[in-house]
Amino acid sequence: MFNPNKNIIIDSNHDLFIFDLSIDGKIAYNHFDSNLNLLDTNNLSEDLTLNYSVTIDGNDIIHLVALINSGELHYYKYTDKQWHKNTIAKFNLKSNIYNQFETLIINDKLHLIYNYSNLINSNIWTIQHIVYDSRREEQYNAIRYISKKTPEQFVVDSDSLGNIHLLYINYINNFPQVYHSFYNPYGKVWNPHPKLLSSDNVNNLFPYLFIDSNNNIHCLWVEDLKYKLNLRVMKMNASGKEKFTWKEINLPHIFLSSGYPFIFELNNKLQLIFISKDKIHSLESEDYGNSWIKTTGDIDFKDSLKIYKSRLSPLNYPDKVNLVFFDEGDKGEIYFINHFFSANSFSFIESPEEVEEAQEELTNDYTEYKVSSEPVESVPSYILEFSEKLDNLISNQCSLEESLEKIINNQSKIINKLENLENLLMENTRSFWARIFNKN
Repeated sequence: MFNPNKNIIIDSNHDLFIFDLSIDGKIAYNHFDSNLNLLDTNNLSEDLTLNYSVTIDGNDIIHLVALINSGELHYYKYTDKQWHKNTIAKFNLKSNIYNQFETLIINDKLHLIYNYSNLINSNIWTIQHIVYDSRREEQYNAIRYISKKTPEQFVVDSDSLGNIHLLYINYINNFPQVYHSFYNPYGKVWNPHPKLLSSDNVNNLFPYLFIDSNNNIHCLWVEDLKYKLNLRVMKMNASGKEKFTWKEINLPHIFLSSGYPFIFELNNKLQLIFISKDKIHSLESEDYGNSWIKTTGDIDFKDSLKIYKSRLSPLNYPDKVNLVFFDEGDKGEIYFINHFFSANSFSFIESPEEVEEAQEELTNDYTEYKVSSEPVESVPSYILEFSEKLDNLISNQCSLEESLEKIINNQSKIINKLENLENLLMENTRSFWARIFNKN
């Protein structure tokens, strides 16, 4: 479901750039205007690319970092309709495995965050953080953790103060657990004691982190409870009485049938997207994630729909969409959740017919290469029905237990009152006879 090789960039003019790492190791991209007319398609370079990451800054400059098979790290900038390339580092491919790269632009500096493992012990991974500017380079080890040979995706995001937040999976006693860490730009140090957010002895999957326009941090992941999937959401407020304190958020009762849930922000409202019974649903929050309500309507989920990374130009603030559903069908149709191309912020849109015609004329064809993470298999409908009945039964049992507890408490109160009354009568009786026999 999640394809890390696809990236979508939307600039302040609502032009759309779609990047893809093709099967032959070329970074290809398509450039559309705001009406989804195809303007350009090309390969970024002829180098064999192993991994890449792309983002956009507040000046509408696209930044792309690519690790090629020679170990060189190439840094591309797209400005004034031109690509500019520099080599900024050399990586050791003979000894290390490099799995994931993420880029952030903070105060006009490139922050590169990636994970790597040594070939000798490929279950121990390190997340490293490098800051590049025109004068110097800063390097930090963010965290070392235990994972599989192909680790789960970590997630990074930054707030308006320049703090970088990280959510990742660390294996404890063979169970994947969700941890949070952060980087402070003033102290220039990563938190040495990451916070465990998930529960022990449960498989925790698909971690996702989102920072809203008020700098609140939202972390969500999926618990695999064997008989059902459970969605967990934690929030850390950036201000107020509960500042810097993790709090679990209660959600409306939902049935989750597969990953990958995520959050985005449009028009100062948060949307939480999830899949249930072959439908895409959403929860909405108007108070920055303190409470959530179910929205009306749903969308049919198709196997061809995938989740891709996306970045909006900061000039579109406060709107922020870091993941989207995307589908390029046989007719060149494009679907995703985005209000820039639709009147309804939670709807899929169809590209105009010009896209199909333009694509047929392209001579620079490339093959899509889709590398997916390891998704949880869809839960069969009979298990969902059983889970729903079981939840209802447990809910009824809890209500019955509450009623019985109230009855027992009331009964105890009555017994106490009767005992007090009996003691009072005994005391009064003794006082009466005492006055008779002790009277002088």
